[in-house]
Amino acid sequence: MKRRKTVLLFHGFPDKIVPQESALYQYFFDRKYRIIMPDLFGSTDFLHIPALCDSVEEMLNGVRPDVIVGVSTGGLIAPLVPKGLYRWVYIMVHRHDTSIPGIEMKRRADRNLDGFRTIPTKKVQEILHFVVFVDNTEVLQYLLNETLIIAGSLDRMMPLGLSREMNALLKKSRLVYADRTHYDVFTKKEYHHLDIFLT
Repeated sequence: MKRRKTVLLFHGFPDKIVPQESALYQYFFDRKYRIIMPDLFGSTDFLHIPALCDSVEEMLNGVRPDVIVGVSTGGLIAPLVPKGLYRWVYIMVHRHDTSIPGIEMKRRADRNLDGFRTIPTKKVQEILHFVVFVDNTEVLQYLLNETLIIAGSLDRMMPLGLSREMNALLKKSRLVYADRTHYDVFTKKEYHHLDIFLT
């Protein structure tokens, strides 16, 4: 029987990816991947990397992931956790898609706010401190993983310049980007990038 492929997906802040609304999740689901997605911010392990590593290993249950995906804040955490020569995908930003009605954008923003409210204030402070001060420069320059970086040229939270710097640090990486901000970078229009990268 053919082995089922596994993706380890590190989501962004403040909450987990909603499967029915995520083109990224749907991409791997439709291709029959086993999707492992740790609840980074619902866990006390978030800022304790050794404990988070143990938690991830337990979820993987001895299975080697075929690809690791880091979305936004999850992309800052991903290189600190797993070891090994896996394929990596960094979704550094999210796109502003003009096809999304304003009321839908507001609903998503409201849901993000609701996500903040479920996390204790002290934990939010710790997370924001991590996001502001983490620097993976030293880690990235020694990684030999094949890496795809997806970015947006209009993103102010994670500027394109940082994605270019990351691309230069990594030895086996490819950067793709479009004129996008920090919302919905990965839609079905981006499927072909993953198709090429994962073949």
